[in-house]
Amino acid sequence: MISDFKNSSEDDRNRWLIPIRQSGGVCRLLCIPYAGGASHIFYKWKTLLDDTIDAYSVQLPGRGKRLQEAAVTNLGEVVMPLAIALEPLLDKPLAIFGHSMGGLIAFELARQCRHLYGVLPIQLFLSGCRGPKQIGLDQAYSQLDDSAFLHAVNRYGSIPNEVFANADLQRIVLPALRADYSIIESYQYREDAPLDCPVAVFGGLQDTHVSTADLDAWEEQTTKAFQRHLMRGGHFFLRDSEVELLAILNWYLTRIR
Repeated sequence: MISDFKNSSEDDRNRWLIPIRQSGGVCRLLCIPYAGGASHIFYKWKTLLDDTIDAYSVQLPGRGKRLQEAAVTNLGEVVMPLAIALEPLLDKPLAIFGHSMGGLIAFELARQCRHLYGVLPIQLFLSGCRGPKQIGLDQAYSQLDDSAFLHAVNRYGSIPNEVFANADLQRIVLPALRADYSIIESYQYREDAPLDCPVAVFGGLQDTHVSTADLDAWEEQTTKAFQRHLMRGGHFFLRDSEVELLAILNWYLTRIR
């Protein structure tokens, strides 16, 4: 399976990574979206990141320019090809940011890069995401019918109102969103050595789905510095507190080289 990914074409690998800004910065930031999210949610960050930071966003199958591809339902089918696509970017210090489901992908991607290349990110940013031993949902949302699924997922505040009223939009949005929830629901934590890189976690002060204890559970996954930041907003505080969040990311990445 690894050889299949390594033998894929450069175009195939590049589909996973969308440049946000390439200005010859001294370090790079990889941004991984939440369930149902696409790479465009990070485009504004190019105006908020420090000039010394280049940035890329992850584009998962089944959305954006990859809309015609089937969305994947297994974390391994995301992490392995993403790690292979990431290899050319490891010639400079790399940090990884992931929100919600993206945090889970970020964590397992860091583990995979350690396994494949003996390289770890200079900083791992995990946002709105429970510790890996706490990840799981009260029920299998992905198995609900469309209406029940949308209402269940919208408890997180992620579904625009127009989606509920537009069947055509639902046909576009639902396959990828349902697949992403399958990734979360099927995740099984496996014991491994803690990561030898610093970890910073972010949470929303009004997030009723990810508690402070859920965030602090990440501390055991690192041998280096661990920091927790609480920000204004609910589960999607990265929208409400975007400027403040980026200021913190800049602080970390302009200090750690």
